[in-house]
Amino acid sequence: ECTMRIYRAKGFEPANLKACSDRMNIALKHHQALSDARACAQLYLIANFFKPYLLFQKIMYIACSIRHS
Repeated sequence: ECTMRIYRAKGFEPANLKACSDRMNIALKHHQALSDARACAQLYLIANFFKPYLLFQKIMYIACSIRHS
C-alpha cells in the first residue's frame, strides 16, 4: 500500500514523503535511497500499527498551529 495514498486519505496535504516526514517528526535526507526507505517504512508503521501515536501527533500539530497563529 502506498504511504502517500494512506496519508492523503487521512487528510494530510501535501501527502508527499518530505511533507509527511516533517509533520510526523521523522528524520529524512530526501532523495537518499536508504533514508527515503526508512522514512516510508516508519510512516507506514505509524499509520497502520501505532494509531494512538498518530492521534497524538495530530493533536500536537493542531496545538502548535493554534499557538503560532
